[in-house]
Amino acid sequence: MGGMLFNPKPKRKREELYDREDELSTVERSIKKGVPLVVLLGIRRLGKSSLLNVTLNESPVKSVKIDARRVYSQLGSVPQSALAEVILKGYLKAFPCERIREAIKGIRGVRIAGAGLELSVAKGGEPFRSS
Repeated sequence: MGGMLFNPKPKRKREELYDREDELSTVERSIKKGVPLVVLLGIRRLGKSSLLNVTLNESPVKSVKIDARRVYSQLGSVPQSALAEVILKGYLKAFPCERIREAIKGIRGVRIAGAGLELSVAKGGEPFRSS
């Protein structure tokens, strides 16, 4: 027999997905509409990572993919402040230091159910504060 019929690793290309056109279309529409946060939920091994990988690879929108399981495994829960920190660290890691100012220029602020974060997008610019 030749190669495997099914590779369990997360997919990165549309042609590697099987029967996920509807879900892919829903996520793509959300991104095009400017939905600020897209959350994919489901049981393990369902294809959430593959769906997200394909969408982000095909999207021109700058994005950050985080996995809250690490926070949960360390803290036993996912506090809002920890989630905000993971998102910010992911964003800063995704873009090289010389591009950080350009990458966050469009951010007007982050508010996650009461967690606070302050960003100043330009030298001398007005900082955004959330409480």
